[in-house]
Amino acid sequence: MPIRKIRQKIRDIHRLNKIMRILGKHGFGFVIQRLHLENYAFGKGVIKNRFFRYFAETQEPRSVRLRKVLEELGPTFIKFGQILSVRPDLIPLDLCEELSKLQDRVPPFPYEDVKKQIKDSFGKLPEELFSSFDPVPFAAASLGQAHKARLHTGENVVIKVQRPNLNKIITTDMDILNTFAQLADRYMQDIRVLNPTTIVEEFSKVIRKEIDFTYEAHNMDKFRKNFKDNKTVHIPKVYWDYTRPMVMTTEEIQGIRLNEYLLQPHTIEEKKAVAVNGANAVLQQIFIDGFFHADPHPGNIFVLPDNVSAFIDFGIVGRLDEETRDAIITLLIAVSKKNIPGIIKALELLGAIDEENPTRDLKNDISEFLERHYDIPLKQIEVPAMLHQAIDLMTRHKLKIPPQFHL
Repeated sequence: MPIRKIRQKIRDIHRLNKIMRILGKHGFGFVIQRLHLENYAFGKGVIKNRFFRYFAETQEPRSVRLRKVLEELGPTFIKFGQILSVRPDLIPLDLCEELSKLQDRVPPFPYEDVKKQIKDSFGKLPEELFSSFDPVPFAAASLGQAHKARLHTGENVVIKVQRPNLNKIITTDMDILNTFAQLADRYMQDIRVLNPTTIVEEFSKVIRKEIDFTYEAHNMDKFRKNFKDNKTVHIPKVYWDYTRPMVMTTEEIQGIRLNEYLLQPHTIEEKKAVAVNGANAVLQQIFIDGFFHADPHPGNIFVLPDNVSAFIDFGIVGRLDEETRDAIITLLIAVSKKNIPGIIKALELLGAIDEENPTRDLKNDISEFLERHYDIPLKQIEVPAMLHQAIDLMTRHKLKIPPQFHL
């Protein structure tokens, strides 16, 4: 085995041991046991003796403990948690709510590292490249942090700088996440329906693209082109002369984050206009463009004057071909008409139903689900219960989530 691969293997094992220590520290020793992770690490006796005792001593809710695990594990796992936070179809709502806090709880890295990243990318220090540069970041995320600056031509901009050594960290963590997913698929039948290996494979593709900031910049340009005639949506401009794989420069957005806007005393009419504009933007992305923002949490949407919605953070995008879009439309129409055969046909087109699985019981369960939730006033719909029933239906009938919907 080449020396490089041996070193990588050693890094993987040391990282796995650290992950297991953190899992045990926060009361998740049972995960180590269910996945048989002790077979992959050093110090097996220490693992068994030390990790499982934490479970009884930990009093915090499971969701809080998991959020702390992801925060301690760093960028890869934080990003994974952020994506899961907007997927109530994959994880319970209480967990979604707790993981959403990951969006605002990531510590910044030192300014010396910022200067090095910019110098390595452009051959100049921030104070040489820009007219002004704020050394204190105004936002920190799992993959980088953002600084305000001004170009020599006078434009106010946002500089997104990548965290140091990110590529090595992600390579090691993705190897381990792949192992976790394979073991979960083998030993944890209750989550097998979610296709954990496929989810991790899709996440790996996403995060490896996302650490090249020029990929995000190209996505932003494409969104800007798609919405150039839409007066209710604004997409920031990219400054390509100041953009590289580890540094991206974009127009500064002067607005209010959606999560902050919703807490302010705006009128019902104003909030309704924002909701309608945002919903129309999402519908255009999915059904017209087939190119959509796949990380639309409230921290990534700003409200501008005149109820205009501005989107940021285009590192994760989704694509739907025309055939898939047609299948989704067919499904929605069938649901609206309570057309059970039409629903089954659409699910088959989306690849959600295994051809070997009988559909008679599935038809009955879908019919019962629709009868329970159809024609009910919106305020009477219990969303958590409805999602739980939908996921239970998927689990019982082994419905598959198409890969393009995983992330």
